[in-house]
Amino acid sequence: MEIWVLAIEHQYGINVTVHSSKAKAEEELRRYVLEWWEQEMEPDDELPDLIMDDDIQFYFEKANEEYWIEPARLDDGVQLELGTSRG
Repeated sequence: MEIWVLAIEHQYGINVTVHSSKAKAEEELRRYVLEWWEQEMEPDDELPDLIMDDDIQFYFEKANEEYWIEPARLDDGVQLELGTSRG
């Protein structure tokens, strides 16, 4: 069984969540950006109506944070080296 691991590295640590699909991991990533946008962005950086990939990249560059979305397999035991596909 394939799962998807989302890791968000920020100033307070790392949030790690596990999802049944890459799309669900990306949805969680968009929720994270939406939740923290106003706190992390400058006042002129207007929150977009719909958070797209470019908005996610912009957020993580400005907030000086990083994220990873990695596949893992449960059948073989989960062994995942975070940081191989950085966003």
